[in-house]
Amino acid sequence: MIGIDTPESRKPGVPVECGAKEATAYMKKLALNKKATLVADPTQDYIDKYKRTLGYVVVGKRDVGRALVGAGWADVYVYGGKAFKRVKAYRASKAAASRASKGVFGACAGDFHSEQ
Repeated sequence: MIGIDTPESRKPGVPVECGAKEATAYMKKLALNKKATLVADPTQDYIDKYKRTLGYVVVGKRDVGRALVGAGWADVYVYGGKAFKRVKAYRASKAAASRASKGVFGACAGDFHSEQ
C-alpha cells in the first residue's frame, strides 16, 4: 500500500517487530473477505522495485492504510522523498494516534521496528 510502513512479522532475518501481530489482525478486520478497491496515485509508481502493484486500498469509503496509521499500527512512509497525494491526511492521522498513545505508540513508544 502506498504511504505506510508496518512492523515486520515475516521478513527473513528480522525478528517479529512490536505491533506486527496486531497490525495484521487489524488489517484483517478492515479488509479480509471484503470488496476492496485499489486506487492509484499519479504521483507514485504503479509498480515498486519488488514488482508489487502499489495503490491505496479502499473498503467501502475507508482508506485502509490511513485507518492503520490512525490506529497506531502503521507508520507514514514516503518512498524516495516523493510525497504521495494523501500524505497530509496520513500525517494528521499519525499525530492523532501518537497523542492518544494508540497502537505502537502505546506499546513501544512509537518505535515501529523494535522487537516484539
